This record gives sequence, C-alpha cells and structure tokens, in this order.
Amino acid sequence: MTTKTEPTYRVVIYMSGPIDAIKHECRRFVLKHPQCVTVKPSTFIYCGGEEEGAEIGLLNYPRFPQSEGEIYTYAECLAVALVEATHQHSALIVSPTKTE
Repeated sequence: MTTKTEPTYRVVIYMSGPIDAIKHECRRFVLKHPQCVTVKPSTFIYCGGEEEGAEIGLLNYPRFPQSEGEIYTYAECLAVALVEATHQHSALIVSPTKTE
C-alpha cells in the first residue's frame, strides 16, 4: 500500500436547501474540478424557525493536494454554485481562520 501525506486544512460550507440538489451539484462540480467533498444532512434551527440543509466538507485530500488558499477559493466557488443550483440566498464558509 502506498500512502501520501499533506498538511491538514479543512473548510466547511453550511447551507440550507434540498439535500438531493446539494448532492447533485457537488457531483457535477467535482467532476469538472477534481476534489473530494463530504455532504452531511443538517438541520439549522434559528430564532423563528428551522430549515433542512447540509454541511459540505472540504479538506486537503492527498490525492488532489492543494494549498490553504486554493482550498478556500475552491470552497467559495462551490458555495456560489450551490447557492445558484439550490435557489438559496446564502451559504456560510468556515475555515480555521475565518468565517464568511
């Protein structure tokens, strides 16, 4: 077995919307821009309501190594694609150093 090691860097996109639409857009996006993402269903509870959505995780996957900046930029591009595909108004991008 061969192993590869890269520095750890994680970014998570949080957004509401239909989970199937989120998964579909992630599949489409990673085919065009090779990367590995995770999609976990999530419930967002806030003052006055709640919504279903997902946590989309990105990390420095050794098969497709990237710098912190590249991973964050990838997350920004994926978040825009997801917002458009799911007809949402926003998404939250969380990295170890900032939340946007």
